Amino acid sequence: MYSLAILNSLVQWDEKTSWEIAVLRRFGWNRLALRYFPGVVFRRAVRTSLPAGDNLEAELYSDLWQSFRCRGVRDFIVRMCAGYQGTLPHLAQLYTTIQTPTLALWAEHDKHFPPQHGRALQAQLPNATFEVIPGANHWMVLTRAEEVAASLRAFFSQGSP
Repeated sequence: MYSLAILNSLVQWDEKTSWEIAVLRRFGWNRLALRYFPGVVFRRAVRTSLPAGDNLEAELYSDLWQSFRCRGVRDFIVRMCAGYQGTLPHLAQLYTTIQTPTLALWAEHDKHFPPQHGRALQAQLPNATFEVIPGANHWMVLTRAEEVAASLRAFFSQGSP
């Protein structure tokens, strides 16, 4: 049996997102921001995806920045976002056809894609459950790894292999 887990994702084209995501989704502004202001975008992403006052370890921050500062990486992100943005409004039509048991796992304090995204997804998927990691922010996989892993293990262990 197959199962699916969806974590903190832009899955509802018409749900409210953070102002940063809303701006980047409009008029292709992500192309401009990623091309000419990569440092600003990167620092803002780090700051808004972690709990207030938390920082990435220096080595991880450096590794992520070294990748993000490469023009080819940012160009790929622009193409990926454009394709996804164009497809997103049509995805909702497919949700009701997904029969696979699905876990919509969300961070309680995800400002980019608030829990309402996960709740709306659960309402559209016939075999979905919705769960929130209390106190977690957008990068919950990094900052709340044990809790996320426990939720995923519990969900995936419910089905047969």
